[in-house]
Amino acid sequence: GNIVVIGARNDSSNATGIDGDQSNNAEPNAGAAYTFTLPSQQSVASQGLWWTPTRPGSGYDIGINSNNDLYMIWYTYTSENKPIWYLASGPLNGTDWNAELFEFAWDGNNTSSKPVGTAKLCFQDTTHATLDWTLNTDSGSIAIEHFVFDTGSNVSAGTWFETTWPGYGLTQVNQGDTQVSVLYFYDQSGQPVWTLGSGDSTTTTIEMSSFTGSGPACQLEQSVASSAGTVTASLSGQLNGMLSTDINLPAPLSGTWKIDDATIINLAGSTQKSIEPPLNQDTQ
Repeated sequence: GNIVVIGARNDSSNATGIDGDQSNNAEPNAGAAYTFTLPSQQSVASQGLWWTPTRPGSGYDIGINSNNDLYMIWYTYTSENKPIWYLASGPLNGTDWNAELFEFAWDGNNTSSKPVGTAKLCFQDTTHATLDWTLNTDSGSIAIEHFVFDTGSNVSAGTWFETTWPGYGLTQVNQGDTQVSVLYFYDQSGQPVWTLGSGDSTTTTIEMSSFTGSGPACQLEQSVASSAGTVTASLSGQLNGMLSTDINLPAPLSGTWKIDDATIINLAGSTQKSIEPPLNQDTQ
């Protein structure tokens, strides 16, 4: 908590109870206890989706778990304009963070991950940061900001995953009357892909789309969306929930991702330090 109690063994206070008369010092060596309320610790970063307004169509899921590890899922595109996601996770050091960037894959029997670059964040405040990145032979630096898509007091964000197959999951953000869902998973060839959808905050089923767009080192082109199926999420507060997916990737991608009533938990409330690849998953 943010309340500190300090004992004063030889204090002469004759005050009784909480918030007693502190000017009454008529009882020598009676002792006293003083309480102090400290300012609440503010998070370094607003959790949820971030983006660069001048490069729409891609973005970042940024969260901080209970170990004070910051994780970032980078939703972007390959040089062939196909959707791809990367993951970086590591300890947060004040307003600075840096970690190795990993790409995940699934070959039908086993999963693997490989380092493909680095990510470094420097937060100017809770809603603005600079991202310095390297990705294979490319590198860059870009200003990013917290993505605000609706107003209102109903604000929540989380990264949800299945504990038995924690290599796929769901970014879920609610703001006001709107919710945005991003499902990260794998295509038929085992390559990492993602879909995105939005809807009214009261619904549990979201229509999802797959996107083509520009990679981080490519000249910006307009993203193109194609229908990709649905995601149904029933979340119990901010700790656990149920997830079903019915995804059919449109051409030029291929593959399906069908999950029925999987139990999911919020990574931000977990002590798990990173999102590991799944043990097994049928994407045929």
